[in-house]
Amino acid sequence: GGAQSSMSEVEQQVLQSIPVLEALGNAKTLRNNNSSRFGKYIELQFGRSAAHDRSRVGTAPRLVGAYTNTYLLEKVRVIGQQRGERNFHIFYQALAAANRECDRLCLGDAQVGEVELRG
Repeated sequence: GGAQSSMSEVEQQVLQSIPVLEALGNAKTLRNNNSSRFGKYIELQFGRSAAHDRSRVGTAPRLVGAYTNTYLLEKVRVIGQQRGERNFHIFYQALAAANRECDRLCLGDAQVGEVELRG
């Protein structure tokens, strides 16, 4: 799309990192199917390239870098959850990918997703 093409590579990378961070830190709870169970600090670094400085005076700075610090707030969720809740999304996504790989390799009735992720 038009908005994507006007973004720098760094801007696109920052936006593309969000679903990965959410998969690693979000889980289903009794109140919310996509509840954030972690904290995330993102430091955005802005600047202007030499080409921008010479060609357009007064242009807004662009995103040139980012630093993300992610920390789990609910580490206990990895080993157990309340009834009706689930572990972090990444575990289920990994199992779904493994099932697709089993299907691709024609391993018969093997179902990796039948593994229960409970303590």
